[in-house]
Amino acid sequence: MSPLPLFARALRCAAAVFAFTVLLSGCDSSSRIEDYVPTRVISFGDELSLIKGDGSKYTINGFTSGTTTRDCTVNPVWNQSLASNFGLAFPACKPATLAIANGSMNAVQGVSVAGVETQVNAVASSEFVPSTLVTIQGGMWDVISAYNTYKTNANRDAAFVLVRAAGAQLAGLVNRIANNGAGARVLYATVPDLGYSPLAITEQAAAGTCVVDCRQFLIDLSAAFNESLRVNVLNDGRYAGLVAFDDMLRSMANPTIRTTVYGLINTDAATSVAACTNPDTSLCDTTTLVPELAGSATGYLWASDRLPGPNWHSRVAGVAITRARNNPF
Repeated sequence: MSPLPLFARALRCAAAVFAFTVLLSGCDSSSRIEDYVPTRVISFGDELSLIKGDGSKYTINGFTSGTTTRDCTVNPVWNQSLASNFGLAFPACKPATLAIANGSMNAVQGVSVAGVETQVNAVASSEFVPSTLVTIQGGMWDVISAYNTYKTNANRDAAFVLVRAAGAQLAGLVNRIANNGAGARVLYATVPDLGYSPLAITEQAAAGTCVVDCRQFLIDLSAAFNESLRVNVLNDGRYAGLVAFDDMLRSMANPTIRTTVYGLINTDAATSVAACTNPDTSLCDTTTLVPELAGSATGYLWASDRLPGPNWHSRVAGVAITRARNNPF
């Protein structure tokens, strides 16, 4: 056989492959992924996600500009900003511009992951559909409970067993709600790194409070919970998206960027002292702040000895919005 027929046959084969590729490409381009637009939002968790019935939040509450009237839309918590980005709201803080508040607030102050599971159990599984966006977080109180129980005990192994079990339990709730794509789309959050909290720093400075290093113990407990949560969530990125509370907390506490990137006051107190002087953080507002802040709600990282303030909520809200907008939900 002469070389020419072989060459012609090769050209015909190449043309066929090219045509088939173009055909497949045409099929792909006609079925592009549409933006995810939820029609409802449901929130589970502790006070990091809570808007109380009167519209107050466990952060630094704000006022309507130029008045002393509390305004629940000022200094929103992270999931509140997320809902607002999709034109949704929770009943306790519905802007007048919205006819209906298509949000369900189930978070409760002071609950462990077991309490979060109780919240989830109270909602019918039929409500967990792909058009519903669910936010879920917890574990802060599990970490604090384990810390308080074992901080004076040299044997810390039992504390890590507890927090890892709680992390896996929260992951199980994420998996159950997402239901391998048949359920809701879920944004789940790690616990903030409590080793950077005013609680940890204060107790570290108090002689005899901990048998071991207080701060390192809280850092390690937070990390153990978060690792267990992360490794046990299924379909991460497809039906569930992570909001890393801990990463944002550590970044904001970094002394080399806390002022230039996050706008915190340029003192150590900005990341180690609670902004609010009222022990009930839900009653905190710009009139109950430490003098250094001069009424500024965003100058300090922490609102209380364990609860981050509005600056942090705003930053993690941005992460949550990005996850919900960009994940292939």
